[in-house]
Amino acid sequence: MQAFCPTVPLRSGCVRQLLKGDIGMETLESVTVRFTLPDGDNKDDNTRLAIRITKGDVAIAKNDNFADGDEFSDPGNYGPYNLQVQTKVSKDVYRGSTTTLTITPQGGAGHDTIVMNTIVDARFSDGTVLTSESGTVRTVNAATTIFQNP
Repeated sequence: MQAFCPTVPLRSGCVRQLLKGDIGMETLESVTVRFTLPDGDNKDDNTRLAIRITKGDVAIAKNDNFADGDEFSDPGNYGPYNLQVQTKVSKDVYRGSTTTLTITPQGGAGHDTIVMNTIVDARFSDGTVLTSESGTVRTVNAATTIFQNP
């Protein structure tokens, strides 16, 4: 059994243990993202999506290019798409992290207007799932949507 490790002296290595869940905490196992489009505007097939979940300088999960070549008609539900877990953080560390969705139209006229809700499901080793949503957001052309995770 490991001794209690305070988080304050950053040089102690304790922060690393808490981030990776090395002291018996539940850890992040997988993350998926899905989208709900109401009546409004679709995602064109030549629009690239990328998503990152971070907390401070810690990269938690990402997918740098997904749904490229897929049109999302409205209304409709799309996904889930898997994110690559980069750091198996504890649930406590995950709470309050930030999700950043980047929308990049490609080729053609290089523009796209999308109305959608982005939903992130984070699954932990104890079986719990934390779900966060951007709410319905209208984006025009290249855009970034940022929202907090519970």
